[in-house]
Amino acid sequence: MALLRQMHPLERRVRTIVVGRLSFEDVAAHVTALRNAHALGYAELIDGTAVADPPLSYSDLWAVAQLVKDVSAFEHPGRRAIVVGGRTVYGFARLFEALVSGWLPVKAFRDQHAAEEWLAMPAPADVM
Repeated sequence: MALLRQMHPLERRVRTIVVGRLSFEDVAAHVTALRNAHALGYAELIDGTAVADPPLSYSDLWAVAQLVKDVSAFEHPGRRAIVVGGRTVYGFARLFEALVSGWLPVKAFRDQHAAEEWLAMPAPADVM
């Protein structure tokens, strides 16, 4: 699996491209890198259009949701837009969205333009 990220501190934005099949370890390393760069509060566009099918095991998906909950207790994360292609990957992204609702403002998209528009919207005051 390849996970490539570009951070844009002036814009408070991260763009991440994911290729292949993910694991909990991949996501945990990504979250650690964002935390170390003080970028967890940045908005992030995650391009998952080249993610393998299925993207994660269900146990890894649950572990990632728990990681998000734990990190969110200490830091206010920025919005995450996940752009995906296939049905299965979209279903996993929607399941993740449901699992972390209340901790992480995240939304699954099939269209990158729509994802970028959502990231650019002002965040509601009551998020988190």
